[in-house]
Amino acid sequence: MVMLESNHKQEMEDGDLPKGNQDFIYTRTTSNPFRRYLRICLTIEEGRNRITDLTLLKTIINKALRDLFGQVGTAVNVDILGVHKDKDGSVLIRTNKEDEVKVHAALTMLTKYDNRDCKCLMLASSPYLLHLASSSRT
Repeated sequence: MVMLESNHKQEMEDGDLPKGNQDFIYTRTTSNPFRRYLRICLTIEEGRNRITDLTLLKTIINKALRDLFGQVGTAVNVDILGVHKDKDGSVLIRTNKEDEVKVHAALTMLTKYDNRDCKCLMLASSPYLLHLASSSRT
């Protein structure tokens, strides 16, 4: 569906042309993506050990969500897309747009895992995966 802006608002399907000699501005509205991508770094015991094991990462993220939000937190869908083992040990995760705040809060509040000190750094967040591929700060 495309909205045409003019003196008269008119809805048109793609491929239709406006009728008459009116000046129209063609605009296409795209909706926000339904997914959010986060780049995080999980460390255990004073930043010495970065967690890169996918199973352990998923377990820690689910535990953080369950600890903060209870059973509701376990229903949050979080996908681990990849781990940069060689670069900085960061992890790319994907979640629903509505659940981003829950995931961000749960990982920020994470302090212990398996009786060891643990912390999570939120490095970046974006609705587009391509935005996380490059950093404007480096």
